[in-house]
Amino acid sequence: MTKKRKKEDFMATFQDFKLQEYCNQVIKELGFKKPTPIQEKVIPLVLKNRDIIGISQTGTGKSHAFLLPIMSRIDVNKDCVQAVITAPTRELASQLFNNAKTFTKYLPELRVSLIVGGSDRQRAVNKLSTQPHVVIGTPGRIKDLSLDAQALQITTAKTFVVDEADMTLEFGYLEDIDAVAGKMADDLQMMVFSATIPQNLRPFLKKYMQSPVTIEIDSKLATTANVEHILLATKHQDRYDVLKKIMATIDPYICIIFANKRTEVSKITRQLRDKSITMNINTLLRQILLHVELILMVFLMSLICDFQQNLIFIFIEVDVQGVETIQVFVIVCMIQRMKKILQFLKEKGLNLRICNLKTDNLW
Repeated sequence: MTKKRKKEDFMATFQDFKLQEYCNQVIKELGFKKPTPIQEKVIPLVLKNRDIIGISQTGTGKSHAFLLPIMSRIDVNKDCVQAVITAPTRELASQLFNNAKTFTKYLPELRVSLIVGGSDRQRAVNKLSTQPHVVIGTPGRIKDLSLDAQALQITTAKTFVVDEADMTLEFGYLEDIDAVAGKMADDLQMMVFSATIPQNLRPFLKKYMQSPVTIEIDSKLATTANVEHILLATKHQDRYDVLKKIMATIDPYICIIFANKRTEVSKITRQLRDKSITMNINTLLRQILLHVELILMVFLMSLICDFQQNLIFIFIEVDVQGVETIQVFVIVCMIQRMKKILQFLKEKGLNLRICNLKTDNLW
């Protein structure tokens, strides 16, 4: 007798969502074979106009979980703003914008605008003589151009997405988000995506969201497979000498070095160049971050904020949608406050190997 399969045993396909054809063309171009877990759960709810709280780390396909259904619902015959998407930094907003611009290749009438600080304000105002259908940007500049300059007409928007909400809160942009949301329609569909939902964020969610559906993707699945964390104690040693030894020992194919200050980055660069280590920091970093969709940004921000004076090393070649090769991450943190990072990694469910650079094999 054949056993009946339960409904949840059937994996959804992108065809099941009945997206507009230009969205299907984007999916094909990107090489997406099947929805990721968060896409499978979020896309149908967006199409049903539900408010959503998505708890998922970067690198799980989160961006397209909301971009695909939002773009599918845009009516290009209406010359007004229909969706607003915020990200806490120019870099993250630019990444979302680049993802969204892919849709305009297959629907040229679709207008998507990037609204971020650091650019000429008057020029940005002039560009808004024709309103975009989709606005992607940082909270402060969107607030400035919509509420202060009154050049961006956000009152017509029916969808509002706050991406990386925990970082938005941490960077102090929640008041700007509050001001922007307060000018939108009462029947606004709101979606909030974050690696975590801090307690300070909950009053905001309660204020604007109507019976939201919470979707949580197991973060351990996103971060721990094929990832090893190594701690090197640098007491009584020069950190830069340790760094040079690490580089010589591991000899990584790709290396990104994170530091919390530009002056520290410059010093590291000089130290490594003195050792004739070839690098192109700005270009390489930009290329890798675009390709891996900032896959560990939330994890890194947590570490950088907790351990202000420490360096974080990441050697990256990753598996993302559309890329079939799977390599490994190696994270090496050189810190002094060992107890705090041990507690942090334990809370995240991450394993840590404590090593001695002189006696242990790091690779």
